[in-house]
Amino acid sequence: MRLLCYRIFFYSIMLVVLGAVMPSLRAQDTTFPPRNGSPSSSVQETDHGSFVPMMFPVFGSARFQKELIDTWGDPRGGGTRRHEGQDMMAPQMTPLLAAFDGVVSFNRTDAPNAHNMLYLTGDNGWEAVYMHINNDMPKTNDGKGSREYAFAPNLRPGQRVIAGQFLGYVGNSGNAETVGHHLHFELHNANGPVNAYTSLKRAQRLTSARWNAPHPEILPGRDEIRLDATVRETQVSAGRISVFCVAWRNAAGKTTIETRPNIKWIRIDEKTTFVRLDDSPLMVSGIQPGDNLIIQAVAHEDVSGILARRISVDPTPERAAVANRQKAVLR
Repeated sequence: MRLLCYRIFFYSIMLVVLGAVMPSLRAQDTTFPPRNGSPSSSVQETDHGSFVPMMFPVFGSARFQKELIDTWGDPRGGGTRRHEGQDMMAPQMTPLLAAFDGVVSFNRTDAPNAHNMLYLTGDNGWEAVYMHINNDMPKTNDGKGSREYAFAPNLRPGQRVIAGQFLGYVGNSGNAETVGHHLHFELHNANGPVNAYTSLKRAQRLTSARWNAPHPEILPGRDEIRLDATVRETQVSAGRISVFCVAWRNAAGKTTIETRPNIKWIRIDEKTTFVRLDDSPLMVSGIQPGDNLIIQAVAHEDVSGILARRISVDPTPERAAVANRQKAVLR
């Protein structure tokens, strides 16, 4: 009888100890397999999915984060599938930001009502998927929006971005055409999608977008600005170029990042010089829509536009490849 009492006492103590230890064990970091050869990343498991440190992907009001409801696993399509992401309701054209450092790719077609999507393959071993990106002209639901109203004007497939960098705009493309504008956000590891709710609720919310300027050695002069922009159209005979503005920097080093469509006219005259970023000469007639520009210009703007003193051109990858092949033939 005494032996039985000792055993009951011993097992009671063990149950108490295990009850105290198990919750902390469940909260310990769990290492998930790396994705696409990226370094492995340690994340914390919770009742609402894994916690992956990130920036909140919808820029603006704090309510986008506060009002987030966990809809992971909810039925969709009349019960034919499960919801594998989280939805953040926001007005059309609300800016979207990179959740973490990585490389972007995206899907867009010119067909009416196309589904615009973006994929961010992170340096942390995770992949973020952004769905229902805008495909309309601003303040419409016409399905006729150009690329510049879907993604950041300077963004190219395969481009490296930093956490908090401007990527595109909230919309309702794809199967969300008849519902409110929102971002459907998915988080994937090597095994597939995981619940992103906890990561989003704990994500850092930025008050301004971030920008990793290419060729930071190109600086404005004392009475100049540096404008990073993407070509919208050229009017060589009129001596001007229409651009989508990306970022501004003044001589004091203050940088302003555009997160809304902002179109400006750039004036050119006989003193304006043009170079490709590989330092080969370039005439204004060689500048095409989609080319990225670094413009060193007079700091003030008049009614006819901004006067450029020097324009450095980063052509689209397709045109750069053609130019490189032509150089090879000439050699």
